[in-house]
Amino acid sequence: MKKVAIKTAIITLASIVLVACITLVVIMTAFPSAFASFCANVGSYGVASRFELTAYERSGNVKSAVLSADYAVMSGNDQLVCSSVGQLIGDDEFESFKSAHSDKIEFLTVRYVASRYKVEGASQALIDYAFSCLTGFKAHNQVESLIACAVESSDKVTLSAILDGLNQLKTQPLSAEDNSRLDAAIEVVERALQ
Repeated sequence: MKKVAIKTAIITLASIVLVACITLVVIMTAFPSAFASFCANVGSYGVASRFELTAYERSGNVKSAVLSADYAVMSGNDQLVCSSVGQLIGDDEFESFKSAHSDKIEFLTVRYVASRYKVEGASQALIDYAFSCLTGFKAHNQVESLIACAVESSDKVTLSAILDGLNQLKTQPLSAEDNSRLDAAIEVVERALQ
């Protein structure tokens, strides 16, 4: 009699676990965005980013790509930042979203430049991308992010290429505040090159 009760309890418990696992798999596959939100709420931003990226790939909704990029940045995973922000930048609706949410895009692309430098290393394409993002020379921009990474890794080749770009930028009309920030950036790069 005792064996039958134990056997029944084990079978019941196994059934409950099986149903819970099946339910979780169904939610993960059918509603990746909802599962991403759950993962983000419990602090698992890397997993949340991947599921939001899955939701974006299925729906094509640029907001899912932005959420994926946000979660990737929060996770601190440079590889994930490169893939999720890269997806966002490649989206057809990126330019219209960028004009409506310029601060958010500014933040994500600054982080993207730093992550791409850490993952892929320096390249002329990355330097060109960082400079192409500039509208003036605001604080905490993509080029400053690239400068910080290059200084940290003592990458004199990249710093030299950045200095050339900064000197070219100096010839363009900028506000007094932007010019001051640009002069400070040039000074940092020149000091790092010594």
